[in-house]
Amino acid sequence: MITITLSFFAFLEEQFGRKQFISINEPIKIIELFRYFSTKNGEESSSIFLSGTQLNNGFTILLNGRNIQALDELNTILEEECEISFFPAIAGGLNQL
Repeated sequence: MITITLSFFAFLEEQFGRKQFISINEPIKIIELFRYFSTKNGEESSSIFLSGTQLNNGFTILLNGRNIQALDELNTILEEECEISFFPAIAGGLNQL
């Protein structure tokens, strides 16, 4: 049994809680993880992060602290205990002229 920890930050924490845990029996791709996530949180929950098979703009997903863009993106295989962190893009700041 593989346990995957999902950690949520900023407004995502308000919607999904700080952490969730998903247990799987065999290795899966990150994109397949969203199927389990949707089962637990409602079908519309994965559409926050995905448009079809693509990651929506405005989110950064880390696998054990590494951006999945530097790995195999949504096709990265989860085959051991790990932590997936979800960060929304944060913009703002003071405009200086």
